[in-house]
Amino acid sequence: MSDWELVENNTSIKPKMNNSSDWELVTTPNSQQPQQQESLGTSALKAIPRIGEDIARGGMGFIKNIPGYVESAKTEIPGLHKTLMEHPIHAVAQGYAGFKELQNKLKQLPLDISRYGSERLNLIPQHVTESISKYTPKDNSEEINKMFGQPQYPGEALIRGGIRNIPEILTAGEGASLINPLKYTDKNIAKSIVNAGEKQMKKHNELYNNLWSEADKSGINQVPIDTKKLNENLSIIQKYKTPIEYQSVKNLLENKSLSNAQKAQSDMGIMKRTLEDKSRKSSLTSEEIALHKASSEAEKHIEDNMFKNRSGKINQPLKDKYDFITNSYRENVVPYRYNSDIQDFKNKELLAKQLKQRLSLGEFAAKKGAEHPELFRGEQIKKALLALGIGGGALAGGKTIRDYLYGS
Repeated sequence: MSDWELVENNTSIKPKMNNSSDWELVTTPNSQQPQQQESLGTSALKAIPRIGEDIARGGMGFIKNIPGYVESAKTEIPGLHKTLMEHPIHAVAQGYAGFKELQNKLKQLPLDISRYGSERLNLIPQHVTESISKYTPKDNSEEINKMFGQPQYPGEALIRGGIRNIPEILTAGEGASLINPLKYTDKNIAKSIVNAGEKQMKKHNELYNNLWSEADKSGINQVPIDTKKLNENLSIIQKYKTPIEYQSVKNLLENKSLSNAQKAQSDMGIMKRTLEDKSRKSSLTSEEIALHKASSEAEKHIEDNMFKNRSGKINQPLKDKYDFITNSYRENVVPYRYNSDIQDFKNKELLAKQLKQRLSLGEFAAKKGAEHPELFRGEQIKKALLALGIGGGALAGGKTIRDYLYGS
């Protein structure tokens, strides 16, 4: 049976966990009816998007099951040697079953390709598929299972699957890009991360603007900061920082709006936390200590005076909303906006591949990695493909599957 199968129903794609392929190409609901009405030119134009959609959707089904494949391999590989020693005949039989399945898959491939061209792409005439069908040997998957049975001992599933999937294993190096060409390229991963940051920025700008409007309706639109105190802090900050880093504070001194206050507080908070991060790794210089004190005092002074009415009393409901949005901003915007690697990529100073490599490690991976699993799936896919191979067999560079799963 081929590793590509056309299934004509409304079900979603699911990886096939039996002895046949982990892939299925599924026609969209009622796809045959509209395709019969298409001209050849229209079908040709739609062919590439349809193929891309099917591969991407099918690949997602495979990717979701990667943890299962890898975990299965961890138990299969260690038990393989014992099985070969204690049940050699049964293990050899499972290997032969995998060979017969490989033969069967290759025999069915021309018919499956033709069916796909007829029923999904509408590019191959139906009579061509019918002619190929007449000369295609019967799918004998059931006969193979009846003759050899299912794998029973640890390692046998890897033996059988490894032989059955020899074509896939030989191209395992390209497996990750083939599985998801529409999503898991370095370029698209980088773009998705940049887009995620921009969406978060837009979302939080809207939240802040809505809050400013609400405050304005309540008669609160200015922040009664102590100009003298803030200028004292600014004079210290100016000694060690570039103008762009403290411009927001100067803007606040000129216009004491809530919007300007939020930007100044945010910049002072970033300045303070950057120094605190450094202090965990090494001692701060006397200049850095002074800078930390000035930025901390400036941040606190601005925050303490926001949402005060004319009598000097803080509007607590507005302040609570502001605190909630600000905490969300620190969690969901700062990791993108103040990440130098992302900014370098946006400025075309860093390649997509380099960005992916850098973001998959360190602070960004720790804070936002769960929201960008595509950063890590390339290696997961590679491991899963290799896990489908012959257990313990030598791979490129002399490494074995155990090396890829457990580390060399």
